[in-house]
Amino acid sequence: SGIQNVLTVSLGCALVLIGLAGASHIHIPIFTGAIQKITVRIKGLFSRVLQEKTILAMAVMGLLNGLLPCGLTYLALTYCLTVGNTASGFFFMLIFGAGTLPVMLGFTAVLQSLITRLNVTFRNFTTVALITLGALLITRSVYVHYHDPQPAGTIVVCK
Repeated sequence: SGIQNVLTVSLGCALVLIGLAGASHIHIPIFTGAIQKITVRIKGLFSRVLQEKTILAMAVMGLLNGLLPCGLTYLALTYCLTVGNTASGFFFMLIFGAGTLPVMLGFTAVLQSLITRLNVTFRNFTTVALITLGALLITRSVYVHYHDPQPAGTIVVCK
């Protein structure tokens, strides 16, 4: 629990910093430069791979997309480590991908519609989302850490 709280607060702070840096072009020493370098490298790599229209290039693009931070995907990949063999892990991820594809496509359409309707730029939307999610992570972690939960072994009966 202690490590999880520290990690949650750290990630929340990182999201807020990324959002603030993107919103106001505030230069945060070390952090802003590191993010810019990483972003430029990833964009360059994606650009080179996208220009090639071969099956190998598309496979590399899929592998690079697998490195994007997504907790649900990492959870699914972790589950694949626990199954008995490679084929089971492959089929689990195949089904996982097929199951999440409709949601991902639908979410994109809804998000685009929302951005258009609210007349905001995608950059402004992501900035607000990053700051909000970072604040929620920090708040949740602090609440869980300092909230006085029921003593261990106590059974709560709802009346």
